[in-house]
Amino acid sequence: MAWVALSLRSRSTPPTAPTAGEGQVPADRQKTRMTEYEHIRLGKDGREMKVAAKSWEGTDQGEIKLTRADVSFTYMAQGKQEKGTIVADECLYTPAVGNARFERNVKVATADGFKLETDSLSFDDKLGIGRSDAPVRFQRKDVSGTGRGLVYDSTGGTIQLDHDVLMHIKDEDGTTDIKSERAFVNRGEQTIRFVGDVVMSKNGDEMRSKELIVNFDEAGEAVQRTEAIGAVRATFVGQHGLGAVDQSGGGGMRELTGTKLDIFFRPDRTLERMEAGPDGRLTIHPGPKDPPEKRAVFSRLLTFFFDEAGRLIEVQGHKDSGFVSEPTDKKAGGPVKTMECQNFVARFDTTTGQLDNGDFLKDVKFTWPGAVATAQKGRYELHRTPGGLLMLKEDPAVHELSHGSRLSALAIDIEPQTSNLAARREVRHVIPPRAKAAGPLGAGVDTVITARLFRSDSRRGVFRYTDDALMRSGDDELRGQEIVVENGGTKVTADGEVASRLAPKAKETEPGKTPVSVVSRARHMVYDETTRRIDYEGEVVMTHGEVTTHSPKSTVFLTADGQGFDRLEAGPKVRIDQAMDKGGRRQANSGWAVYRPDAKTVTLTGNAILTDEQGQLVRGDVVKFRLDDEAIEVQGQQARTETILKKEPPAAPPVPAAPNAPPAMKVTTP
Repeated sequence: MAWVALSLRSRSTPPTAPTAGEGQVPADRQKTRMTEYEHIRLGKDGREMKVAAKSWEGTDQGEIKLTRADVSFTYMAQGKQEKGTIVADECLYTPAVGNARFERNVKVATADGFKLETDSLSFDDKLGIGRSDAPVRFQRKDVSGTGRGLVYDSTGGTIQLDHDVLMHIKDEDGTTDIKSERAFVNRGEQTIRFVGDVVMSKNGDEMRSKELIVNFDEAGEAVQRTEAIGAVRATFVGQHGLGAVDQSGGGGMRELTGTKLDIFFRPDRTLERMEAGPDGRLTIHPGPKDPPEKRAVFSRLLTFFFDEAGRLIEVQGHKDSGFVSEPTDKKAGGPVKTMECQNFVARFDTTTGQLDNGDFLKDVKFTWPGAVATAQKGRYELHRTPGGLLMLKEDPAVHELSHGSRLSALAIDIEPQTSNLAARREVRHVIPPRAKAAGPLGAGVDTVITARLFRSDSRRGVFRYTDDALMRSGDDELRGQEIVVENGGTKVTADGEVASRLAPKAKETEPGKTPVSVVSRARHMVYDETTRRIDYEGEVVMTHGEVTTHSPKSTVFLTADGQGFDRLEAGPKVRIDQAMDKGGRRQANSGWAVYRPDAKTVTLTGNAILTDEQGQLVRGDVVKFRLDDEAIEVQGQQARTETILKKEPPAAPPVPAAPNAPPAMKVTTP
């Protein structure tokens, strides 16, 4: 850029130049010393540079040394021409090219409030660029700092600091300090870019990254956004209101990491939102009074939203998201709980900082000690139950890891604090066979339980199935309005229109034997594997093969190995029906009855009455008969006599009996 010298004024008269023919004067004697120096240069674009000094020394065509130099210049900023000044104790100025090198107490000031101090500065007016290798100090409104090595472009409105950068940004909450290897200030874009081992700190909070960009508003007065780039790690002690990531809160340090972290501020300088990602992760460490566990939330992109008071109100996770809670000392042990999903929205109580509710979408997976739950949708609500409630929908399922059971339904609720479960509609619970099962239920095959509703009590080990409950295990089946499984399946209770079918397992010594099931109906049933018995109550109807009993109560006693039926007891006031092979029927009534399937015997006690298929009636205190024999044993309690009645085939046609006479019987007494 061409420059024109308009004036060169001095209070002293310059010396007369040597005339032709006179002897040559040594170069050092051609220098001029004068006071009140002033030099003005104009550019074609209208920019102006005015150089003034208290005194000067040098040649008018070469380099001039100025004392107490005062330089003013114009520059373009955002389309407008602005003014700036440079003052120094000394200056080496070359008028022909507009270069100046300032030394000692150098101070630069511009119209927008920028100030810079250093001990050495070179300025090229033609390019509008100033340089310094010395330490520098600068300030513009609420921004100040130091560094070493400076490149200042007055035309572009940029400043480059090459070493040991330390910058301070003040606001109502205090001062933010930023350290880095290098920094680039762009007044036109209202940005400051820090590069190399960046550390930003404020009120105990700290953020480290490879690069940091601070964006100001148009007036350059307030920070609008900060962008931390590369291996970002930020630690917070509460000033930014980063609340808990689960229902239990946490009073310790917050640690936020990610490839990039963007922080956005409102025009009033309050925190508006933060974005961490890719691979954003917030870890909450325990405080002095917290349990020894740390909690974390992570996602490909984490977004934190804050209210006008700077309190956390919402966290969003986008893709590959999750939560984890684990003990701080893994050697000491402790439960590990995790939640995984693709996307989530978690909302916080601004008063307590606790997680109030949250929604989790796609590929939801929740784990806690001994179990894994999956679904496509999940929702958490803190105030549904003490400790909060996690509600799963769209193909929800819970896998119990130690025993391998699987629970599915249209909706499943989980209490994270207690691990209690509740399921609704189309409930299906598949329980693998128990290794040491000694009863007909759960031995050797999966047990499948279906119902409309399900609820578990984790502490007591109780599973409750209600509304059309059905339990199947191999050939065994149990129905009821409610089925309750306790003690790992060793106790089963059923209520309300109970119906069961229990099949004994064929003995290895009897290959090919078809087991005969016991089919029962009652109002209530209790199966207890430890006592090896099944108790029925309430209008009990029990059928085993050709034998059917009717009684208020009935009990099936299992064999010692629990695989077969030892005996069936029914009473009080029992009725027994037996279908005979020839089409007839036996019927017995008594106070109590004992049926032994292996022996095929029935023992009636207490006012026993037996009517055979031909209508003959036998009474006694004790009546005993076999299912596959017509022999009947009757015992009279008072007489203590025993009568054996046995019908014999007729040897000849019977003699006609008198009308209404009873059938002829042969009685033998001891």
